[in-house]
Amino acid sequence: MLISQKFLTHHPFAVLVDLGWVCESLGPPVMRRGASEFIRVATFGRGRRSACMDVDRHGQMSQFATYDAGEDTGFTAETPTALIALVQSPDGTPVQLLASIRDVTTRSML
Repeated sequence: MLISQKFLTHHPFAVLVDLGWVCESLGPPVMRRGASEFIRVATFGRGRRSACMDVDRHGQMSQFATYDAGEDTGFTAETPTALIALVQSPDGTPVQLLASIRDVTTRSML
């Protein structure tokens, strides 16, 4: 396993892989404005759904993740637990149910 893929063995990324999600890309190290360390942006996909999150140098999810179910509404998961709840949801789960998950907020994709 490449060092750049080692993060896939860490929580919550290992859970995504176990659920059939695929790491479609892992970007180069970048420094976000106001950040104290570099991150890499990882994008996962499964069908028409996608999840994107920053990965810190320790291979952990940094701050939050975004989730898109292929609809007009996107979601922000503030915790790894919230991200896992989103990715475990069946295709077609109503927006209201996804928005009711603890530590999840919605955003318009229009």
